[in-house]
Amino acid sequence: MSNALIAQAQDQTTPFSGLWLIEDGQGLSEAIKNGDWISGGLSAFGAIADTAAAILDPIGQLIGMGLAWVIDHISPIKDWFNDLTGNAAEVSAFADTWTNIAGRMRDSGDLMRKRLSDMDGMSGMTVDAYLAYAEGLSTHLGASGDWAEAIATGMRIASTIVQTVHDLARDAISQIVGTAASAAITTAATLGLGSPVAIAQVTTRVSSLSGKVGHAVDKLKTAIRALQDLVRKLQELMEKAAGVFVGAVTRSPRTARQTANVADEVTDTARTASRSTTPGHGSFDPPPTSNRVKIDTADGPGPRTTFGDRTDLEPNTHYSVEGRGEFYTNESGRVVHVEAEYGTRGNINWDLRNPQPDATYVVHPVVTNPQPGVNYAHVFETDELARTKTAYTENLVMGNAYRSPSIQDRIGDLGGDGFEGGHIFGKAFGGGPEDVNMTSMIEHLNRGPGNTYGNLEGQWRRMLDTDPPPKIEVRIRNHYSADSLVPDRYTVEYKIDNNDITTKEFENVSTK
Repeated sequence: MSNALIAQAQDQTTPFSGLWLIEDGQGLSEAIKNGDWISGGLSAFGAIADTAAAILDPIGQLIGMGLAWVIDHISPIKDWFNDLTGNAAEVSAFADTWTNIAGRMRDSGDLMRKRLSDMDGMSGMTVDAYLAYAEGLSTHLGASGDWAEAIATGMRIASTIVQTVHDLARDAISQIVGTAASAAITTAATLGLGSPVAIAQVTTRVSSLSGKVGHAVDKLKTAIRALQDLVRKLQELMEKAAGVFVGAVTRSPRTARQTANVADEVTDTARTASRSTTPGHGSFDPPPTSNRVKIDTADGPGPRTTFGDRTDLEPNTHYSVEGRGEFYTNESGRVVHVEAEYGTRGNINWDLRNPQPDATYVVHPVVTNPQPGVNYAHVFETDELARTKTAYTENLVMGNAYRSPSIQDRIGDLGGDGFEGGHIFGKAFGGGPEDVNMTSMIEHLNRGPGNTYGNLEGQWRRMLDTDPPPKIEVRIRNHYSADSLVPDRYTVEYKIDNNDITTKEFENVSTK
C-alpha cells in the first residue's frame, strides 16, 4: 500500500557512477603536462655547441656546418637521419591530432549541456534520471577533452626532445667528420709532421661527442617509454568512457546517440594517434567517419567490378560491402582505406586487383596456425598512380593462398623479357594473387639463389618452420622511376624478434 504524501527514493545512479574516470584521468593528465616522465627535466637535453672546438679547429667547424646543412636538407640523407633519430615534425603532427580530438570532445560536452535546456519545465523520475545521466555524460566528455589535450602537450614536449636529440646527433656526426677532414688537411699541409696533433684532435673529438650523444639518446628512449605508458593508461580511460557512452545510448534520446557516434570517432582517432607513436610503425587504422552504410550482395558490385571506382560515394563514410570488404571515404568521397581478404579461385577480389591511388589496403591472409589477438594483416599503401609503394606486416607467418597464373603473366609482361609476376608477400605466407600484392620482378631476383628476394623469402620460411617460430616483422618499399609500373629497386627491412632491423636492397633492372 502506498501513500502519495511519502516521497519515493529515486535511484540517482548513472552509467558513470563508481568508475572514478575523472579522478584517474586528472592525475594522469597532470603527470603528462608537468613533464614528470622526463628524467631530469627538459634542461637535461642540452645543446652540443662547442665554442672551444670552433676556436681550436675553425676548418673542421666550417666543414661540419656544411655537412649539417646537407643532413638537414638533402634526401635521401635527410630521410635516413630522420629514421635514425626520429622525425620531430611527425611527433608534432600527432600532437595536433590529439588537440583536434580534445576540441571535438569538449564541443560534444558543450552540446550535451545545451540540450539540457530542452528539459526546462519538465519533471518526474524519468526526467530526473535523464538529467543525471546527461550531466555525467557532458562532464566526462569535457574531461576526455582535457585528457586528450594532456596527451597533445606531452607529444609537443616529446617533439622538442626528438628535435634536440636529432640536432645533437647531426652536429656530432658533422663535427667528427669535419675534424677528420681538417686533420687530413693539416697532415697534408705539414707533410705529415702534424699527424700526431691531428690524430689527437680526432680522438678527443670522437670521445667527447660520442658520450654526449649516447647519453642524450638513452634519455630520449627512457622519456618516450615513460610517456607511452602514461598515454596508454589515458587511452584505456578514454576507451572505458566510450564504452559507457555507447552502452547507454539505447536508453537515451537522439542527442545522446549523436554524442556516442562522436565518442566512437574520437576513440578510433585516439587509437590511431597512439599507434603512430610506435617506432617503425605507420598508422593503418581507418580514418574517422561520420556515417556508415551497409551494402548487401544484391546491391553491391558485380564480380568483375571495382567498388572503389564508384563516383557516387558519400564523403567521410564507412561502407560495409558484403562479400567484398570495408571501404572508407575521405572528405571528397574517394575511397582511401580498404579492409578486405584475398580472393580465391574463381572469386578474385576485384578491388585488390584494381587498387585506388593514394590508398591503404589492410588485407587479412589465410593463416595456417592463427593465434588469438595477433595481427597478421598485410598492409599495402599505393601512390598517386595506384602503384603499390609499401607493403608491411607486423607478423609474417605461414599461410596459404590461391595463385593466379594469368595475373602473374600479365604483371610479368609489364617488365618485358626476363621479368615475371612475383608476389610481394609469397603464397606460402598467405599472400594472394591480386595486383596490390604483385610486382614485375626479374626472374633471377624472384626465384634465384644468392642475394635475391626469393632466397630471402626462403630464409624466412625456414625460420618459421622452427618451434617455436620467431616473430618476423617486414616492410618492403618499391621504388619507381617516373611513371613506370615496374620498380627499379626494392628496399626490404625486417626484424627478427627483438633484434636490430636488417635492411636489404635489390636492384630490379634487367642487364639484357
